[in-house]
Amino acid sequence: MDITVPDIGHFIDVLVIEVHVTAGDVVAAEEPLITLESEKATLDVPAPVAGTVGQVATRVGDRVSAGDLILSLDAGPGFAGPAAVPAKERVTEDAAAAPAEPPGDGSPGGTDGVVQVTVPDIGHFIDVPVIEVHVAAGDVVSGKDPLITLESDKATLDIPAPVAGTIAAVRVAVGDNVSAGHVIADLRTGNAALL
Repeated sequence: MDITVPDIGHFIDVLVIEVHVTAGDVVAAEEPLITLESEKATLDVPAPVAGTVGQVATRVGDRVSAGDLILSLDAGPGFAGPAAVPAKERVTEDAAAAPAEPPGDGSPGGTDGVVQVTVPDIGHFIDVPVIEVHVAAGDVVSGKDPLITLESDKATLDIPAPVAGTIAAVRVAVGDNVSAGHVIADLRTGNAALL
C-alpha cells in the first residue's frame, strides 16, 4: 500500500527534515515515518498500520504537501484497509508578550517590569486543552523555554517564553482550554526578575 502525506491543514511544500525508516524496516502503527518542518511547526507523519517498509519515496530536504507519496508499506496478509491515523504536529509558537508596564517603575532604565505572556495566534486552533504546565511561580526561564504544552486532535503545541525572566504567576492549569490571547503567565523581566 502507498503511504501519502495526510491532510496537514494550511501547510504546503513542507520540508522533510528526518526520514525515520529505510526499506525493509518493520514498523508499528503510529510509529513516525518522516518528520516535516515549516517555519512554525514540526510534524511527525506516523504509519497508519503496522507493516514492512518497501520503497521509500522521500528524502531529507524534499518538500511535500498533502497527498504526496512517502513510501510503500506491506501490511501483511489479512490486511483489510488502512486505518486513518492523523499526522501529529509539534508546533512551537512564539508566545506573545502583552505591552510591558509603562516606564517609571522605579528602575534606573525604566525597562523592568512584569509582562503578561499570552497564547499567540495559533491559527485554526480554538479552545485547545493544556496538557502540560512546565513552569511554576519563581522559576527562572530563558527566551524560548516552553511554558505550557497544548494538544488538539492533530497537534501538540509548545508555547515558549517570549523573553528571559522569572515567572511571577502561572495563569493556566492542566485541563484548561485556551485560545489566542489567553494569558498564560506573568513574567518579571530585567532587574524586576531578581525580586
